[in-house]
Amino acid sequence: MTNLNKKILFNKKETSLLLLLVFMFIYTIVLDLYQIGEKEFKINSLFSIRIISMIFLSFLPAYLIYKFYLKSNHYLFDTLFKWSLYIQLVFFIIMFLSPDLKIALYNTFALGKVNLYDHNLTVRGFGLSSEINFMTPSLLIYMTFILIEKRILLKLIVVITQVINSNMAIISFICAVLFLGRSKFIFKIFIFILLSSIIMIFNDSLLETLKNFMPRFYYEFIRSNGTRTASILMNTNIFEGRYIDIFTFLFGYQENVASNVGVATITHDSGWIIMFFYGGVVFILLFLLFVFLLSILIFENKLYALLWFNLALIFNSKGMILGMNGYFFLSFLFLFSKRFNKLK
Repeated sequence: MTNLNKKILFNKKETSLLLLLVFMFIYTIVLDLYQIGEKEFKINSLFSIRIISMIFLSFLPAYLIYKFYLKSNHYLFDTLFKWSLYIQLVFFIIMFLSPDLKIALYNTFALGKVNLYDHNLTVRGFGLSSEINFMTPSLLIYMTFILIEKRILLKLIVVITQVINSNMAIISFICAVLFLGRSKFIFKIFIFILLSSIIMIFNDSLLETLKNFMPRFYYEFIRSNGTRTASILMNTNIFEGRYIDIFTFLFGYQENVASNVGVATITHDSGWIIMFFYGGVVFILLFLLFVFLLSILIFENKLYALLWFNLALIFNSKGMILGMNGYFFLSFLFLFSKRFNKLK
């Protein structure tokens, strides 16, 4: 009986996750067939391609890194993350202090042009990552709080640098402090934020300094009370002229309205809107179930699992995350290594 158990490749949760992914893939193929006949059809508008890219460019690299480097050595896992963090902070400083070096590094590593525009050059995009404006800052904050327990100064440096890159990192910071921090650290952070807020309210020069060095944070949280990005995401006429019946509510319009795909006349950035238009409430529920099962497989600690699941919800509110990206790469790497099953 023992030998038989050893031959079992997947436990019940892993089998459920695998079957769900297979079902999602088949479901996306069926929905994609409706798109292929359209005049504006593009290969990158197919959701089945997104799942394939997640498997080959997130799942497979994570497996290879675990298989040939990490295996069951938790110290190597920690070391790999810490060196990645230090390298990212070094490149942040270099790019922040020298726009010319930032341009050179972006061109060398083909990181795109959006952060090289005049209004972004000295404001955001400081680091080596294709997701430096999206997932990377929040992931760095989460991982720092999970893996590095006593380095308070390092945590502050990570938070400050990554908030400059992405407003969304503020949400990750708050969650990390409330749920992952130690009580003394939480108290110190609370006092620090409280005093800083009081000083800034009564000091115009400090507000001007914040505006110059962290303009995105200033306009998002000081000038607009934290509603600027949310207003942009919600201010859309994407549902104008759309008839929603029970079929479209459940199964969507089989249309990809993502702004970076460019096949729809009216586009949107939010992953939830994109998923609804593509596959309706059914597809959204399938995605939520997939991320939830993945989170509880990674973490034995229910709080950690909930926070990781919550991070996916936050990410998908700003952009479509189904596909190859840092979130799923780390998720699969954690799944293989079971690193966090040893925590608490």
